[in-house]
Amino acid sequence: MSENRPYDFLASACLLGERVRYDGVVRPVLDTRLLKSLHLNRVLAVCPEVLGGLSVPRPPCEIEHGFCAADVLAGRAKIVTKAEVDFTSHF
Repeated sequence: MSENRPYDFLASACLLGERVRYDGVVRPVLDTRLLKSLHLNRVLAVCPEVLGGLSVPRPPCEIEHGFCAADVLAGRAKIVTKAEVDFTSHF
């Protein structure tokens, strides 16, 4: 790929077979179109959690029950582990 050519699309790195899932498990990429795009360097793989400073493996996190992403962005909800540890700042 040329240094100046932009990627065709952005995708979550864990869905592209990279070892960034919370549990460290690598999931194979089974879609042939996606595999072809990966081999042609047309996909930019990112992991928002790792970019936010989280490690692999890490505790699974969810938005607090009864809230949505908009609530987190508005400061009305947090992203927490099952033990209620607040990880919001990483997201």
